[in-house]
Amino acid sequence: MEANDVFIERYLADLNQHEIELINIFRESLEECGCSKAVEQYRSMLKEPISAMSCFKNFKITTERLNNKMAEVEVLIQRFTLNPEKTKQLFQRIQKKVDSILYDFDLACGFVNQQVEDAFDKVKTAPLGHREDGKIFESYVIYFFDCLFQEELIRIDPPQWRSRNLKLDGCYQIRERLRDQFEPAIRVGYKFNRLIVECKNKKPVTNDLMQCFKYTLYFQDTVLSNVPLTLLICRTMPGKNDPIWELLRKIFYRQIGTEARLILIVDIDDLKEMKNNKVKGEDFAVVLKEKISTFA
Repeated sequence: MEANDVFIERYLADLNQHEIELINIFRESLEECGCSKAVEQYRSMLKEPISAMSCFKNFKITTERLNNKMAEVEVLIQRFTLNPEKTKQLFQRIQKKVDSILYDFDLACGFVNQQVEDAFDKVKTAPLGHREDGKIFESYVIYFFDCLFQEELIRIDPPQWRSRNLKLDGCYQIRERLRDQFEPAIRVGYKFNRLIVECKNKKPVTNDLMQCFKYTLYFQDTVLSNVPLTLLICRTMPGKNDPIWELLRKIFYRQIGTEARLILIVDIDDLKEMKNNKVKGEDFAVVLKEKISTFA
């Protein structure tokens, strides 16, 4: 198991234990103030914001949502006790446990964000000029995506094709535990089961795009339900009049059944914006979402 996976599993185990303890404290506090439906109240008020802490994206929104729900909990307790001192006593029991959950969440987000920053620095300073530098750039970009999506997507072994000329740089799928929660169409703006990452330590040309196109043909000929979202990661973006853009759109409009083959060209500046959003606690996927919106 990779170090990042070990970290995630340990954090999730701790979060699960925290929630068990929080449920007991919440139930005892509400029953003491006369509420007979404490468990139902927990499910309607705190279950969702606590569950959201299993992911580290948008940590500002996640933290704010939990704090807002805690304000509602305080009002609920006050409604039953009609006594400010009693409300304070019961509420502080719950708040103390929530504070410990927020503390661990903040530490986890800090750990993940530092990984993302370090990974991006490697991509930005990767050598350029020699053929072998391409493998170094590729390894750094893949590590960056490992860190960026680490709690949402997991890297898998790429498919094995008969042609030795076809070898994916990176292939990801949604983590099993998030299968019912991670909605790519909402999160990224495009429905996919797998994410393909192809790396080019240069400005891409049409042959690079056609290489990505060949990857999509594999998924057309298998039982997989969705064409993957493909990211062509490059050093610099092609010029506005480069023929690669016209070819990109032709590929998009040549559908597989009812599904489009979507390939996005992403450069280091885009990766930097994704990194900055992640570290600020904002949604880094909007960078991809905005690119996808231009195809609508």
